[in-house]
Parts: sequence; structure tokens; C-alpha cells
Amino acid sequence: MSKQIAVQCSDLSKVYTGGVEALKKVSLNLEKGKIHIIIGPNGAGKTTFLQIATTELSPTSGRMTLFGHDVMKDKEVITRLIGVMPQQALMYKQLTAWEHIYFFTLLKGFSRTEATKETERFLKLLNLYDRRNDELYQFSGGMINAVNLAQAIAGDPEVLFLDEPTIGLDPKRRRIVWDYILKMHGEKTVILTTQYLDEACELADNVVVFNKGKVIHEGNIESIINKLGYELKLEIPRSEENLAIVNRIEKHFFAEQNDKIVLWVKDGKMAIQRLVEANIDLSSIAIQRATLEEAYLNMIED
Repeated sequence: MSKQIAVQCSDLSKVYTGGVEALKKVSLNLEKGKIHIIIGPNGAGKTTFLQIATTELSPTSGRMTLFGHDVMKDKEVITRLIGVMPQQALMYKQLTAWEHIYFFTLLKGFSRTEATKETERFLKLLNLYDRRNDELYQFSGGMINAVNLAQAIAGDPEVLFLDEPTIGLDPKRRRIVWDYILKMHGEKTVILTTQYLDEACELADNVVVFNKGKVIHEGNIESIINKLGYELKLEIPRSEENLAIVNRIEKHFFAEQNDKIVLWVKDGKMAIQRLVEANIDLSSIAIQRATLEEAYLNMIED
């Protein structure tokens, strides 16, 4: 079965007034039914990408489509297909939590009965139901984010765009959001930016790394970690004998530090086997797997 593409862009560029290039010829094909996580440092182009996808911004050049609909030519169709949680939310703080979600659900074209059901469902989902009649100005920043998320996911959108949806949420609500996103896997398409790499590890089918307006990598978590070139980092007590052993092990890199040898190995199982054969006590060795954070930081370095 061929893959269906939900979001496609070709040579997408955005230049702001003053000449700042936020996006530089970005080309992507994001598959339907997958959870796509976009990561990158501040100013990398993540939010600009989402704003173009949700028809908020026009690209300077290039093209983007959602299920074949052009984001600039077919805005009315696209707004019915998507749910959006922007980073800078337009919140009417004189409204109650109930009124805010209900109002935005009506704007999506739902009847009053349907909007009432959706509002109640998502207030309960995010543990906000007991505060439904409180005006938003009484809410903490995390609770306002939860209300903003509720209005985005209400109405069962085909594509959900979430710009840092769990920032400011307490651990319990954060886990609720994760569980809800995972339940949509295979049915809906989720495109989510985050600064939390554990969120990417927990949720992502596909990770897109932005840096300086360009996509510098796309793939699963393992593909990013593999960019480091090693599987395990080993710290071994320093001695001349151990140095001789280390020199016989295939490795990505190694360094001598005071009382230890730090060894980055490509094949962890083989390296440990060699150390055991050399009668090195494994309890004296610190073993650390390559991490997404390590790979990501290495990837975005100048």
C-alpha cells in the first residue's frame, strides 16, 4: 500500500521584512496518520513553518499543500481540516474556560449541541471540568495552555498542529496530552514542535530537525542517534594495560582523562565482549548509551 502524504512542501522559503530568512527552500513529505515532531533551536524556523501550514503566513516562495489543497489558494478547505494550538494564543480572558472552548468549536462549524459535547469532553480530558465556569484571567499559564490545547483538538481535526503544547503543564496534564496524542496514532496526523527531547522520544514516528531555516535531518529517533557514529560510551580505569586493550577495539573515538579512559564504540556488544575476554572487571566500567540529546546537540553545532 502506498503511503498517503498529509503535508507536502517544495522549496518553501520565507523572508521577513528586513531580509531575515526564516525558511530556506524547505522540502518535506509528512505521512498521514503519523506523529511528526519538529525540533530545533530558537529561531530555527519551526514556528514559521507551522504558521504557513495553518494559513497564518504566506510563503515568499515555494509551495505547501495539505492533502493536495494549496495552503494559500484553498484556505477555507484547510481551516476545516486542521486544529491549531499556536505558541502565542489569542485568548479572551474575560470568558470562562467553557465559553472559550465552546466559542472556538462553533467557529469550526459545529452545531450548538455538538459544540457542547466537544467542550465537555475536552474539559474533562484535561482535568479542567471543575474550573469550567472560572474566567481565564484566574488561570495559571499552564492551565491557559491546557484550555488552548482543548480548543485545538476539539472537533476531531484531520491534521493537528501543536506549537509546544505541553510547555507550562504540570506532569499529570503533560502525561494526559501524551496519551491523547498517542491514541490518535494511525488515524490523525499530528505535527508538533517541542523543546522537550523526552517528548520526541515518547511520541515521535518521525523527527524533523530544523536549524537556521533549513531541514538538516528527518527520520526516526534511531536515525538521529546513529548520526553520532557510536552506540556506547564507556569509561574504563586508566592503566597502560587497559590502553593497550582499548587500542585493539574498534571505536569511533577515545580520550585519556586523569584516572580513566573514555571510549566511544560503534558496536557496544562486541566492545564489552572484548573487555570481558581481557579480564577487565565490568563493575569498574561506566556504560552509557548514546542519547537523542547528545546527537541533537552535535547536529546543530556550527
